[in-house]
Amino acid sequence: MRYGAPFRHYEARPGRPLLHDHLLLSVKWQRLDREWGSIHTTALHENTVAASARYNELVAAEVCGTLGLATEPRTHRGPGR
Repeated sequence: MRYGAPFRHYEARPGRPLLHDHLLLSVKWQRLDREWGSIHTTALHENTVAASARYNELVAAEVCGTLGLATEPRTHRGPGR
């Protein structure tokens, strides 16, 4: 049984390419003991940024591997970043 539904989008707005994914999660499910439970949403929220960064790394590695490209660390960031 699936407790999440992934959605892949290829544009941020019409005509503006931006590959990104969304994942709709169910926070309630029936456990093996047949009781209903829920995930710890505070922990989920606190780890969203780390999970997003890891996911972005995996997507970049797959795209680079497929296209024969490589990534490099960003050395300059704009003012205030």
